[in-house]
Amino acid sequence: MYTRLAKVSLASSPLRAYSRAAHACDTSQSRNRDEVALATITAVATEPLQALLEQAFPDATELAVVDRTGGGDHFHVTVTSPQFEGLSLVDQHRLVYDALAAPLADGSIHELRIKTKGTT
Repeated sequence: MYTRLAKVSLASSPLRAYSRAAHACDTSQSRNRDEVALATITAVATEPLQALLEQAFPDATELAVVDRTGGGDHFHVTVTSPQFEGLSLVDQHRLVYDALAAPLADGSIHELRIKTKGTT
């Protein structure tokens, strides 16, 4: 009543080869779209923070904001400024926290890593 079908290997079939090529192309295009979207999100997320820090530390010799995860809420901030001369590390970081008070208060920043140093 039942007929047993022969096993057919799809590993080397033309359909399988086409499917692999199409998937590779889709994956490549998808990866490129994801990279562009991530770069846009990162720029949108870091620009306001960069502006706030530039306003607070106009004489900074180094100022960088990096979106660590690409999600727009985990940042690493680096500031080198003469304003930090003679201040303890805690006081230096307080100045950075003060500059970023608004995004910290509204939850735009979930996690913040700070690296500060004076210019000498």
